[in-house]
Amino acid sequence: MSAGKEHVPTEDQRKIVRISAAMGLRREQICLLVLQDGAPISENTLRKHYTEELDTGDVQANYDVAAIAYKTATDKTLFGTAAQGNMVRYWLSARAGWKEGMTHEHTGPDGQPLESIDAKWAELERRIIGIAESAGAGRSAGGAEGDA
Repeated sequence: MSAGKEHVPTEDQRKIVRISAAMGLRREQICLLVLQDGAPISENTLRKHYTEELDTGDVQANYDVAAIAYKTATDKTLFGTAAQGNMVRYWLSARAGWKEGMTHEHTGPDGQPLESIDAKWAELERRIIGIAESAGAGRSAGGAEGDA
């Protein structure tokens, strides 16, 4: 920027800053887009003259996009169109907390049916009884030998 020459923003420059801020460009990048006498303005000049645009650019953009989304979702002339259907789905999921249904299918090893918990307990019970019977039979045999 020329030394001593005060920067006077134009409406086009304000628009560039507002849109750039809304798009998430960094301040040093925005400075490259705003020229005075053919050179980029400084970050100090940007902050001094474009505070409102920097502070509200993203808010205004969010409002503008949300307004279009709302109009698309509620416009009766668009009833039944893909655009309206997509926007209604988006609006309901993002704003109303609705979620599309999801189905989860579970299988056992190698795609076989899952074993029920009852079947697992029955198998465990059979094993415990088998161990107890084996231990009891061993004691009986051992006790009989010890008495002889």
